[in-house]
Amino acid sequence: MGESLKYDLRGLLSVPVAKNFVIVYSYCRICRKRGDDKILRCHDCSDLIDETVSFFDVGPHDKAYEID
Repeated sequence: MGESLKYDLRGLLSVPVAKNFVIVYSYCRICRKRGDDKILRCHDCSDLIDETVSFFDVGPHDKAYEID
């Protein structure tokens, strides 16, 4: 499923797809099970089914983990 992220990125997962390229995403079932939905607070969370995958960032490792 990917690596669970911590701290400011809690509730998100990441998976490498190339040497220095990652996808940062959430999987609603895991997010809700861990209670991370209370932290991540996606605007449409209550409308999404458990099988939903939401993509937050795709790109080079250093850029994908930056917090805006």
